[in-house]
Amino acid sequence: MKRRTKIWMSIGTAALLGAGGTIELPQDGKGLVAFQPAPVAFASARSGGEGGEGGEGGEGGEQGGEHHAAVSDDVGIAAELLAMKGHLLAATALLEAGAADAATSHLEHPMEEHFGRIHEPLEDRAHEAEEALEAALAEAHAAAGEEDAGVRAQAAAKAIAAIARTLAELFGEQLADPAFAGDVLGRLLGEAAHEYEEAVEDGRIVNAEEYQDAFGMVRAARALWQELFKGGRIEEGTAKEVEEALAALEAAFPGPLPPERAEAPGRVRALVSRIRLALS
Repeated sequence: MKRRTKIWMSIGTAALLGAGGTIELPQDGKGLVAFQPAPVAFASARSGGEGGEGGEGGEGGEQGGEHHAAVSDDVGIAAELLAMKGHLLAATALLEAGAADAATSHLEHPMEEHFGRIHEPLEDRAHEAEEALEAALAEAHAAAGEEDAGVRAQAAAKAIAAIARTLAELFGEQLADPAFAGDVLGRLLGEAAHEYEEAVEDGRIVNAEEYQDAFGMVRAARALWQELFKGGRIEEGTAKEVEEALAALEAAFPGPLPPERAEAPGRVRALVSRIRLALS
């Protein structure tokens, strides 16, 4: 084994060991459509397997597999990076809302849940960007334990900037292509729809953390859509369709703190499907 242990491995192993374990840290720093969106098989420490967060085999289906099973396709890597950004956007919004405790997990999840899946392809294709991203995510993870909200917010902002640089280096031209960006947007929103479904029961938000995951991913999707739209490469009818559906989707997420009444998960899935169809 190499002397330098990857930060994400240390954190993930520590999480599995729990409070009683020990770990040596690194030594160097069109109308609504009824079909369901296919979710991304994001890894999840909470689920314990590849299929946990909307895993393979169906929405919400938990199946076995490597906890940090690699994602190597371009759409998947970009979607993972944007999911990380979504967590950090959720953390930032929660800090701004004075909900510092709720922000903690969203500062931790980019490293714990996502980085391990794309670490190897990033290292192979953009080594310096990968190391900078790892360091920024580790800083955000460490900041989750800080009491100072300003320190937390600054660490989140640095990690978001590192994600943006990584996306630009790897996929700068591709993300200007409506076909590629549309696929990424669809993957990300498919996962957001799954997270939202996990959060809702009997018309109420029963899992605030899952709601916030979806909230952040929708915000990240909005930012990607704005960049794509500004490029002027979207046909007018398509742009109108996506904008209407995305605005309706955002209405289900009025803020980082769960609303008293929840939008029906089926409605959220239908809006995501509408966006994906428009961009296909």
